[in-house]
Amino acid sequence: MEPDSNSIKVAELQRQATAYKRMGSLNKAIRLLKKSLKLIKKSSVGFDHYSFTKIIPYIQYAGRYSKLEKFVKYKIIPVMEVNNKISFAHQNKQIQEAYYNLKLSQIYDKMRLAAQREGNLTDKERYSTLREETYNKYIVLLASGEESKSNEDIELFEDLFGPDRSTWPRGVKRLINLDDN
Repeated sequence: MEPDSNSIKVAELQRQATAYKRMGSLNKAIRLLKKSLKLIKKSSVGFDHYSFTKIIPYIQYAGRYSKLEKFVKYKIIPVMEVNNKISFAHQNKQIQEAYYNLKLSQIYDKMRLAAQREGNLTDKERYSTLREETYNKYIVLLASGEESKSNEDIELFEDLFGPDRSTWPRGVKRLINLDDN
């Protein structure tokens, strides 16, 4: 998918934030990353987890670990959820939910790392558990979603080519693993 103007701005803001962090201006870097989250929410293209999680260590390095969980819960996760729906709108609900859980597990992993850096073993364990739980949900939902999609594809091909699969074009049979050769 072509980048939209917001995705180009997000990339630029994130590059600038990195530069400000290197110069020691964490507050300016965090402000830019917060702006990038607002643009991600408005964007018509999908973003990877790094676009959402880049701000997590910045907030932690700035000495605001105590505010991080609330920020993630009310700012990062809602933006990721909206963007995930855009990214996977063409997929069935199970696959959409699978990738939501994958990104959530990646967010929890960044939170686990921040907790580790803070020496907060309780939070580290909690985020490690959440990461594992959401990643396992991703695995289960993805398998289930792909199976459902495969069944939907077979129904579509039956509508197009009829119920006798031996008469289907070879390319279609290969696509759904029905080809004997």
